[in-house]
Amino acid sequence: MRTDLLRVNWKVMACLVLVPALAVFGCGGGGGGMEAEPEVAEEPMEEEAPAPSGPPRVFFVAPLDGDQISSDHDVEVEFGAENFMIAAIPEGFDPEADAPRADVGHYHLGVDTGCLPAGEIIPEGQGWVHFGDGSNVFTLQVEPAAYELTLQIGDDLHRTQEGLCETISIEVADGI
Repeated sequence: MRTDLLRVNWKVMACLVLVPALAVFGCGGGGGGMEAEPEVAEEPMEEEAPAPSGPPRVFFVAPLDGDQISSDHDVEVEFGAENFMIAAIPEGFDPEADAPRADVGHYHLGVDTGCLPAGEIIPEGQGWVHFGDGSNVFTLQVEPAAYELTLQIGDDLHRTQEGLCETISIEVADGI
């Protein structure tokens, strides 16, 4: 019983010594006491988002214009945009009742079709793949041939946006 009492006393003693010491040193009271200079809190600086530099543009991250791709593999396509917000069409968006968001759009990939004029609705099918979910990657399965790929931005109504289109040429071939 005496051993249990000593063990408890040792634990109590450790708590009585360690807890105040940790509180003092953990809170920055490790030195100086009352004579220390008071710290002056700096006012937090507001960080502003960098202003867009240059006009908005869209581009292919991969493949690049002129790339030759082996027919042994699917064509991995990745899109990018600068100075323009890419986002999914909002869930529950009603094209009959809701207005499209300004300066927000999503990608469309055209295969063997060029850029459509600004303001035109990008058709469903007819060589176009819509990415209304906001995604920026796609696996294209095609036969060996030369292809023209067009990346075009559409708003929530799939209307094309002025200047947000790029077309590249690739070749898928056997034996590369």
